Amino acid sequence: MIHASGIGRYLRNLILNLEKLDTKDEYFLFVLKEDFSKFKLGSNFHFVEADFGWYSVEEQFKFPFLLRKFRLDLMHFPHFNVPLFYDGKFVVTIHDLIHQHFQINEATTHNPLVFFAKKKGYNLAFSKAVKSSSSIICPSEFIKNQLILEWNVSPEKIHVTYEGVDDTFTSFSKHSQDIRFSEIRKKIKIDNDYLFYVGNAHPHKNLSSLIEAFEEFNRKFSDYKLILAGKTNFFWEKIKEEIKQKQIKNVNVIGYIDDLSLASLLSHAKAFIFPSLEEGFGIPILESFAMNCPVVCSKKGALEEIGKDGCLYFNPNDISDMQLKLELICKDDDLRKKFISNGSKRLKSFSFYKMAKQTLKIYQQ
Repeated sequence: MIHASGIGRYLRNLILNLEKLDTKDEYFLFVLKEDFSKFKLGSNFHFVEADFGWYSVEEQFKFPFLLRKFRLDLMHFPHFNVPLFYDGKFVVTIHDLIHQHFQINEATTHNPLVFFAKKKGYNLAFSKAVKSSSSIICPSEFIKNQLILEWNVSPEKIHVTYEGVDDTFTSFSKHSQDIRFSEIRKKIKIDNDYLFYVGNAHPHKNLSSLIEAFEEFNRKFSDYKLILAGKTNFFWEKIKEEIKQKQIKNVNVIGYIDDLSLASLLSHAKAFIFPSLEEGFGIPILESFAMNCPVVCSKKGALEEIGKDGCLYFNPNDISDMQLKLELICKDDDLRKKFISNGSKRLKSFSFYKMAKQTLKIYQQ
């Protein structure tokens, strides 16, 4: 999952920082064939081809046999999809419980029978991950508390390791950002101010509510656009169809963007909007802080824990509240400056290097 969105960022930064921290232990990284030669790491890091997709039947049946060949002292599964037949010692990262809380037909592309089978598989894998792991790593106190309350996990077993912002993301110069923004501006015709969202379009991201709130907001602030970015898939196509059917103006769905484009769009946006119904962490909040972009954010999940006083919050189930907060951030420059300042200070509490250091300590325990 090295190139998955949020989990990919977590993985890449964990590995790169472990390389700096640990030259003694031997690491075996199980990767897809296409990723085999993409990373250059120290001599104690070894790549092993594991060419089967995540959440797949092959992952469940082939992966345990592959892992046993290496007689590992410890396996770190960076997501809940632990093979049911793996009997070695392992730690697991539980990023969120969204699969458990949003297992609805609207969140799948499969027919009901396949959906039911997948749902059962997810639940079995999650149960194995939680109950059989030596330790559980999670990105927030919010997830820790969910695991304690919903899965009866001992608090001593769970370790919270906050995530951070990718070093490459913050290394782009203002000049390179401005050049890229000029290119994007021409391509998607940004003439005035805009609000911005980046991520996936799964139902828990609550984008339909955001679009509805923006439509109302746009009646007063008619020169604003809403720009939505994320890797094109079935769920994004549904959002595009909804925009088309309802004939909603000034909403642009622009597909996948690279990190320089993301930094550019954040640094020029009036605000970043995060309407999720549940999040285990929320890296886009920190990326917005890093680009001096005010954040208008749902108060659900871990988002208040991560953002604290750096964000303007709304109830994601209340369209009027969302609309009101969008209006506030756009018409009050002093409020924007306040949240930019608070966000910049809040960002200092987060570091992928610190996260990797904590993770290494968990391995050693």
